[in-house]
Amino acid sequence: MYKIIITLFCFILSIGCGTSQKATTTIVDTPEVERIDTNSFATPYFEIKTDANYITSDKLQQCYVVTPKNELIKYNSEGTVLFRFNNNTLGDLKWVDVTDPFNLLLFYPEYLTVITLDRTLNKTGEYQLFDLNIVEINAIAMANDNNLWLFDQTSARITKVNRQGKVLSESGNQNLLLGSRLQPNFMMEHNNLLYVNDPKKGVLVFDNFATYMKTIPIKELQRFQILALPSGQHLIFEEEGKMHAFHLKSLLTEQVKLPCPFVSGDQLRVQKDVLFLLKSGYLYFYKI
Repeated sequence: MYKIIITLFCFILSIGCGTSQKATTTIVDTPEVERIDTNSFATPYFEIKTDANYITSDKLQQCYVVTPKNELIKYNSEGTVLFRFNNNTLGDLKWVDVTDPFNLLLFYPEYLTVITLDRTLNKTGEYQLFDLNIVEINAIAMANDNNLWLFDQTSARITKVNRQGKVLSESGNQNLLLGSRLQPNFMMEHNNLLYVNDPKKGVLVFDNFATYMKTIPIKELQRFQILALPSGQHLIFEEEGKMHAFHLKSLLTEQVKLPCPFVSGDQLRVQKDVLFLLKSGYLYFYKI
C-alpha cells in the first residue's frame, strides 16, 4: 500500500549497518570526510565520524548535528559543513527546530531561553521565557508565523507567544481536558497543525488556535518525522528497533522493513531524495 515509502527505506542501509564564552557563528571548511563507493540504488556517498547527541534536517535537504559541547553544525546534502553555532553560556542545547530553514529555534531549558538563527546560523533574536512567568516548559516549537508554541507544565496549557511576550493563542488546562496529567517531551507544527507528543498518551493534535482535535494512539515515542509523499502525509517513527509509517488520513500503519537491523538509538531523517543516518558514532549521507 505504501510502495513509495517501502521502496525508500528498503534500500537505505545497503552498506551495513567549562569556560563560558560568547555565542559564535563561523563559516568553516569541510572536515575530514570519507567517500564511499557502492553500486547500490541507495548510495551512501559520505560517512562522517561524529559524537552527535542528535540530528535533524530541513526541507532544503540540509542536516543539523548537535554535539555534546552544545555546538550546532549545519551540513548541506553533499556532506559539506556550511556553518557552526555555539553558545556556552546558557547550559545544554536540548532542542533545535528547523521546520523553517530560514528561521531556526534553539531551546536552552536550564536558562529558559530561546535563541533564533537565520540560515547562516547568525543570531536574530532571543526570548527570555522567565519574563513570561512560565517556569516549567516541557516542549517548545516554532510556529509557521515565526512565533513560539510553548507547553507550560505548571498551568498545563499550550500557548503561542510573540517576541514581545504577548499571548496570541492559548489552550485550556489539558490535564482537565484529558482527565490525567499531560507530559509532552516535544512538539512540532506541520501544515498549520500542532503535534504534541506525550510518550504515555500518544501524539495529540491541535489546530492553529491551540484547540484540541484528536490523539494519534502511538505511544512511547521519543521523536518522529512527518513526510509529505504522493500518497499523503505520513508520520514516520521508530518502535522497538523497527521503522513504521502511519498514514495521517487513512490511519493505517505499515512497517518499513529494513535490510539490516535498525538499533534503538539510531537516528534517521529523510528529505526528498537524501537520507541522513546517525549510527554508532557515524553520520551517513545516502542518495535514495
